[in-house]
Amino acid sequence: MVKDDIITGLVVLAIVVGLVFGLAALSRYECAQKTEYMGFDSRFSLFAGCQINVEEGKWIPLDSYYFKEE
Repeated sequence: MVKDDIITGLVVLAIVVGLVFGLAALSRYECAQKTEYMGFDSRFSLFAGCQINVEEGKWIPLDSYYFKEE
């Protein structure tokens, strides 16, 4: 009864945590693939997403970057 509820809650929690870490790993991989040949350092975090280092110490979201040929 109470023990079954605790076990069910732990199983659900384990599934949710597994999904979060799995999606984070997939997003990190996608970020690395998108930025591999751009020539910028890149990083990924859960809250900031995929970012590139456009100048020393300045990180911007990858989605905000565009190349403008002069």
